[in-house]
Amino acid sequence: MLQQMLMFAIKIFGNLVNNYNNNNIWQFISRKTKNNSIKNTLDELCKQYTDVAFKSSKVNQQIDSVQAKRVRNKVIKYDSIPVRKKPLYHNCYLQAPDGDVLCTCDSKKAMWYAERQLGDVVCEEPFTVRLRFEPSGRASGVSGEYYRLVKQNVCVVCGATESFLRKNVVPKEYRKFFPDVMKDHSCHDVVLMCASCHCRSNASDQAVRQQLARDCGAPLADAHYTRLTTNYVARKVLRTANTLLKMAEKIPENRRKELENIVLAYFEDHTEVTPELLQKAATMETTVENEEYEAHGSRVVEWFVRGGGLPRLELVWRQHFLGAMRPRHLPPLWSERHNEDRLRERLQEGRLTEVELKSIGLTSWIDKLKDRQIPVKT
Repeated sequence: MLQQMLMFAIKIFGNLVNNYNNNNIWQFISRKTKNNSIKNTLDELCKQYTDVAFKSSKVNQQIDSVQAKRVRNKVIKYDSIPVRKKPLYHNCYLQAPDGDVLCTCDSKKAMWYAERQLGDVVCEEPFTVRLRFEPSGRASGVSGEYYRLVKQNVCVVCGATESFLRKNVVPKEYRKFFPDVMKDHSCHDVVLMCASCHCRSNASDQAVRQQLARDCGAPLADAHYTRLTTNYVARKVLRTANTLLKMAEKIPENRRKELENIVLAYFEDHTEVTPELLQKAATMETTVENEEYEAHGSRVVEWFVRGGGLPRLELVWRQHFLGAMRPRHLPPLWSERHNEDRLRERLQEGRLTEVELKSIGLTSWIDKLKDRQIPVKT
């Protein structure tokens, strides 16, 4: 069948060439040989496109040289990238009942407390809400002071003042596997970047992923290693069943028997093809869970929990971000060891449990729980 289709296609193409030959189109699409002679046979013309991928560079050889140069030197247009239309930082204030500033936040969060009568609006500019209840914890130390700062809506790398995207310094594919105690106050690692810097940063991140994949034995997903795998035999049976259900009357008897045998070979407990069997085959699931698959991010997080703690993983990504992008407009007090310092403060205040420390991988801190001493940095 396939060979017949190819023969028909060649004949159709030959007729098209002959019909338009009078307009010199044949001469335009033919290729010159080394001796500058034109080979205008159909076989020679088709040979150059045999087994060529759709996006092969051979196709580009037919483009005018000036146009091809423009394609090669094409500058990426960032206008098509969906960017933020509203500022990320509204710099509203939340206060404790005694007036102590807890943090800055967006207007939506501040209004949430006011609308539910959990707080009172005490100032319109800047918009400030004072809570009616004592919060579970107050910002303390240098890490806590970071959340009280007014932050600018500018690209942290180049200082651009428009067309922003949020950049997760520690990518979500890792942080989503962190324990809850490490997910709190994750806004420290969410910064603003313009579209151009954001694209460059994402491209540089791939080198770190590949290094983590090697160090942690955590392969990245690819065509051969995915969460879901396709049962191609089942998919063939599904398509066959759909064909029989929709077009059985139009299919020649010999061909219909072949298709029915495909279905029966899959369902060995059936001796004949019935409408019920075809319906079952046409609706069966053809993708299955890969039991050997484990997400790259999950494996990396587990590796760091066993080998020194999750703050080390955060440090890897923050140091990479600083080295690769050299940001000049980071908020004041932005720190490579922000979460580690925050956890030390919580430990000193008695707000960390042994279970939480184990989930973070900081088992060396457990002995400090009794006397609340701050462990020495490593």
